[in-house]
Amino acid sequence: MSVLFTILGTLCSIYLLVCLIAIIITFIPGAKFTSVGKFLGAVTGPYLNFFKRFRKLIIENIDFSPVLALGVLSVLDSLFSRLAAYGTISFAIVLNCVVYVFWHLIFYILCFFGVLSLIRWIVLVVNRGQRGENPVWNGIDTILGRISYKLSAKFTKKPISYTRTLLITWVFCAVVATITYIAFIYLSYFIMRIPF
Repeated sequence: MSVLFTILGTLCSIYLLVCLIAIIITFIPGAKFTSVGKFLGAVTGPYLNFFKRFRKLIIENIDFSPVLALGVLSVLDSLFSRLAAYGTISFAIVLNCVVYVFWHLIFYILCFFGVLSLIRWIVLVVNRGQRGENPVWNGIDTILGRISYKLSAKFTKKPISYTRTLLITWVFCAVVATITYIAFIYLSYFIMRIPF
């Protein structure tokens, strides 16, 4: 049984990598029309297009469906790897996997917004706080601005710059991701002690 889960986990990892390459290729002008781009589009298109059905994943002209698609593959990979490591299925293992899936999704979202906040903060510092007229950055600013200002309002009552709100968001995401990681380790330890 563990061999089957190992194979499924490996296939998920490989497909995740192929999807990631296909997503990156879409940002290179003309690359998706090459033979490699067409092949990757044919292999990953049906899976990635499934997530494009969810219109709520398009925010301010930015499509977050690839993020969800990669997240699902990552969670499946982790789930199969955990099942392969234990070799059998029990209530404790299934419960541990369910907790792991929820933790992994939360961790993935925190890391995504944390890294996005950090990248945007670096770009703003390099550009000396000038936002510019780039439509991609404007869309990202619209999304991050809402989150960053609401989050910063929890820590300070005085108005602060957008650059500082991004820094607060990055620190918050890093701290919460670390705390949830530690909590998951302890929770997983106790779950695996369940005798059935």
